[in-house]
Amino acid sequence: MAAAAAEQSQTGVALAGNIEQVAAMVEDTQRAAGQTVGAVRRIDTLSATLKHSVDRFRL
Repeated sequence: MAAAAAEQSQTGVALAGNIEQVAAMVEDTQRAAGQTVGAVRRIDTLSATLKHSVDRFRL
């Protein structure tokens, strides 16, 4: 019985560690997604600026 309790305790500790790892991965993913949104917004602004510049030279 003591062995089973020890095994359950170890399993609980391992599970808690895995949950912490997943939480950290979620935070990293959220941070990366935010950076991607920022980059896309910058590209959108640059493309609008480029389009405006090119439109001035159209015949």
